[in-house]
Amino acid sequence: MLAAPSFAHLPLLDLTPSGWSSGSSSRPISQRLWQAEPQRGAQGWTCSSVFGCTTAAASACALVTACSRASGQAPRGHRRRGRGCVVRLASEDGEPKYPWSFTGRVRFRPAFVSAPSGPVAEGVRVLSLFGITVGGSVCLEYETSPVGPYLEVVQMAAVVFSERLWTLALWGSRLMVSDATADSANGDVWGVPSECRDISFEAGGPPGVVTDAEGRLRIGDWGGMTFADAGAETWGQLPIWWTPTLKALWAPLSPWRDESKGGALPLRRLRLSASALRLRWAPVGDGVDSFGGLTGGGKGAFGGPQTESFRVPMPFVVEVDGVLIEIGEIFDGL
Repeated sequence: MLAAPSFAHLPLLDLTPSGWSSGSSSRPISQRLWQAEPQRGAQGWTCSSVFGCTTAAASACALVTACSRASGQAPRGHRRRGRGCVVRLASEDGEPKYPWSFTGRVRFRPAFVSAPSGPVAEGVRVLSLFGITVGGSVCLEYETSPVGPYLEVVQMAAVVFSERLWTLALWGSRLMVSDATADSANGDVWGVPSECRDISFEAGGPPGVVTDAEGRLRIGDWGGMTFADAGAETWGQLPIWWTPTLKALWAPLSPWRDESKGGALPLRRLRLSASALRLRWAPVGDGVDSFGGLTGGGKGAFGGPQTESFRVPMPFVVEVDGVLIEIGEIFDGL
């Protein structure tokens, strides 16, 4: 067992390139909250938008997050594809746009979990071996967002496969936020099923999610999460595909396409950047990162909260500081 206490805070991999830039501006593209309400017309669904003032700028999500947002604007350049999904392939100049951004830091702990027994969504199936799949937890501290700073925890439930696009994703069955405004914006603006919970990130304690009978979440060992060099530039701009209503992050490639499957879920582009990334040995004991004490909540038509009969958190975490998440427009249907 390598879980010697002296190794608990040593990164297995530390990528903190001072001054390493992605080559293009890593500043938030937009600090506006784009509130759009879909309207049905003769040519299908379109959206009229109202720009609201926002408080913050930038993005925090990194490997997961969950967080997810659907609904969007549909001026010219959109067309209807699949079954009921408004599609925007690119902006008028041919380049994808990323109107929303968040900044902060994130921790992802993978886990072996029991595969969900029920369906996830039409055209989306769980991948498992002997009833076991890969899930985990994602903890995000948003310093800036279109609704201001807040905390978020996502219960990752399974690796899933899209029968329509033939690509893989990590699916989040439950997304919880610390702020009622963020919870409302998730559903009203983005179409993301979420729930508001009492969440706190604490400097000490085990590096995982601890729940209690009242539904509170405590995330420990957060004191060392600010590890990027002061003034470090963000780098990466890693492309990801994202279905907000499903809370799933997809590998951005589609070697085959089956138009007869799915098509109803809006698919967006994400772009992930960071100032520093590390892989850290951080084992936890029994009852940590289990989500066993949570009851109720779990809004959403897809899957819902999972009761796992088997869950073994892996003894390491992926941590990202200075993360920037940029959210793009709808470009396809899943």
